[in-house]
Amino acid sequence: MIPAHLRRLFLTRCLWTLLICIAPFHVALSEDLDALDPLSLETVALPNIASPKGGLELEYLVYVGGFRIGVIHMDAVWDGERYVLDSRVKTEGLAELLVQARYHNSAHGGFDGKRIAPALYSTHYRTRSDKQFVRMRFDGQGPVEVFAEPAYTNRHKVTTQDKHHSVDPMSSFLYMMLGSSVTEDAPCGERVPIFDGKRRYDFKFKYVKKMTISSNDEGGYNGPGLHCKVQYEEVAGFRKRDPREDPYPWVNVYMANVNDGEILIPVRFSLKTPYGGLVGRATKVIVK
Repeated sequence: MIPAHLRRLFLTRCLWTLLICIAPFHVALSEDLDALDPLSLETVALPNIASPKGGLELEYLVYVGGFRIGVIHMDAVWDGERYVLDSRVKTEGLAELLVQARYHNSAHGGFDGKRIAPALYSTHYRTRSDKQFVRMRFDGQGPVEVFAEPAYTNRHKVTTQDKHHSVDPMSSFLYMMLGSSVTEDAPCGERVPIFDGKRRYDFKFKYVKKMTISSNDEGGYNGPGLHCKVQYEEVAGFRKRDPREDPYPWVNVYMANVNDGEILIPVRFSLKTPYGGLVGRATKVIVK
């Protein structure tokens, strides 16, 4: 049996990397959000890509136990040399009553062949009782600077070698979507190495089968897809796990297979939790 605090951590990471960290949206949040952020968003200005070669606009709805808990909108652009990502997330329903969370995440970087090369990442979040700002800078080998306000307490060491060639949580979406680890034997990809400023972890992918994806949402995706499974795997920055603890469960992820695998877009995922099934689905999928 996985302890309660580890279940909560796992659910948080699933939301962050599979949803929250990949989900920019243009819908305005409450006016008091930016006023409560510890630092201005102007401190991490994003470059402008005037003539993008590719882009996405996505919208996700997230449910737990059948109850809607959040809305996510996503926007991503790239031009073959650079990419820009920006996201905002708002809790809804019961989650809004309990935590009233707001997230804003941004990232930009470039490409080293097929590999994603992050340059700058930042995240702001606020709940009723907590707020945090984190900024990370990267060079070609991995993260080189982490700033957090309030400051992180790094009780568990993450070495330079651990962080080598890792990407930030938000860039991990582009890493997955553009197939940076896809091979002929692993059409869903193999691993995404992620560093969030405090912890190093991987998302490990497993191919299940090809399938046709259907959506009842007006702006949803209908077409060829892949059924994949994803597992969260700790690498560094965590307490030592008891070997008797169960491994983290696999998450079912359904990918839109766009342009014969040129782009893989997560359009639905599901996970059993102690609070009921956690389900996210893309209600808008626009490939630019």
